[in-house]
Amino acid sequence: MTDYSLVGEWALYRNDQSQFVSHLQFKLSGDIVGPSFNERYWEYINGQVAVLDGSRRVTTLFEIVRADGFGPNMMKGFFASSVPSGKPIAHILIRVNHIPFAHTGRLRHTATTLSECRQFERDLIDYSIIIEEGRRVQLPPPVKVINQSARISFFANFTGSYDAEEVRCDVIHDAWVFGGSVITDRNCVPLFSTTYHARRPRHYNAEWDEGAKTLKFAAGEVEEYNEEPLFVTNTLSDPNFAHWLVQELPTTLMLERLRAMGLLEHPTLFIAPPESVAFRADHLRDLRVNYPMVSPGRHHSTKRYRRLYVPSTHRLAHIYAFSNLVGETFRSLYEASPAQQDQGLRLFFSRRDVGNSRGFSNEDQVADALEKEFDFIRVDPGHLSEIEKRSLFGKASIIMAVHGGSLHNVMYTPPSCTVIEIFNENHQNWWNYHIAALMGRAYAAICLPLPPEQKKLPVERIVQEVEIAPFLEGVREILVASGATLDAR
Repeated sequence: MTDYSLVGEWALYRNDQSQFVSHLQFKLSGDIVGPSFNERYWEYINGQVAVLDGSRRVTTLFEIVRADGFGPNMMKGFFASSVPSGKPIAHILIRVNHIPFAHTGRLRHTATTLSECRQFERDLIDYSIIIEEGRRVQLPPPVKVINQSARISFFANFTGSYDAEEVRCDVIHDAWVFGGSVITDRNCVPLFSTTYHARRPRHYNAEWDEGAKTLKFAAGEVEEYNEEPLFVTNTLSDPNFAHWLVQELPTTLMLERLRAMGLLEHPTLFIAPPESVAFRADHLRDLRVNYPMVSPGRHHSTKRYRRLYVPSTHRLAHIYAFSNLVGETFRSLYEASPAQQDQGLRLFFSRRDVGNSRGFSNEDQVADALEKEFDFIRVDPGHLSEIEKRSLFGKASIIMAVHGGSLHNVMYTPPSCTVIEIFNENHQNWWNYHIAALMGRAYAAICLPLPPEQKKLPVERIVQEVEIAPFLEGVREILVASGATLDAR
């Protein structure tokens, strides 16, 4: 059975509290390109996707658990351990490339010097500027705890290593821009780094071309042809501060590196997609990025541009694919902040400013108990200005929060600060662990159990009641492990 919807890049990781992850390329031939002998081929067996090792022995049978308009994007199966007593380990495959046959990596031609770039541009040849090579990254482990409570789980055993994607800027000539966001080459083959918006097909005229084996965007009538070279900032349409930070900050740093090379001396920024342009433009100005900015227009629009510089960093980062450029950017923000000294503040971040999504129904009781037992102060980061955040978080020895964008304020904390992140058993996401580790901050995580009636709810709708006593026990163990004092002052 041939299924083009499976062809492309997938991220494989284990669902056993480890940080094991690998990137696999599923080929049309049935081959798998990846680092492990255990994943060499794929095929369908009785409606399941079978992954086979180099000896063509089935190692994992995957069930499709989630799909979108372009086919499966998440599969789950159990790896058959070769150890007789070994328990099956759940493996998850998440599609990295949502559109088959898009440009998923560096282009055919690459450049690292200004003279190479100029030659490609004179010849109108598409090429990639390599900013940082992909590499294996090893992060320090989180704070280790010895858990005595049956009702709370701790994550202290993952290896903290992963394949970081390379950082590059693709330069596209005579480029198409569809719907104000999806960028393709002159042949209408899209750049993967811009295609996450195309999962909303109502915004685009696109269809699968069986002959060309690619997703073809309908050209339509060109509304505009722009001769000016533009640097693209293409982030999530939702004005989500955390996602914006992880995407836009490295992109901003990349722009400065290109300017240091002698490219884009006087850049104009192309801000996409059409939604929330003002939000992103305002925050760019907060970062002192004061270059001219061009709006992408509207959905269903078709435009062409003489040359676009499209950074890879603006794609929504995979949770295991953070490059050091993210850490470098956050560290630069810390260094740019006014000098602060750890004054022992312990901060607990409220979720009230986001409607308590993923938060606690008894947050007041949790905050009171944390203050009484360990001298935590409850704060609402969403109600603080950037100046107030830098001043307050720069004095913190511990920050604690339910998973969310507020923990990105780690960039303002002193090096001695410990980050404590709270999850529920249905939702763990290690963005903040990666950012804390790249910033050199200690990290610990607590996973709280859910009652049966909440286990099937979407994560954003879960508001749970916390059992105070075991929760405080968990916090106490983390404080002991991190060397903090226990008594409230």
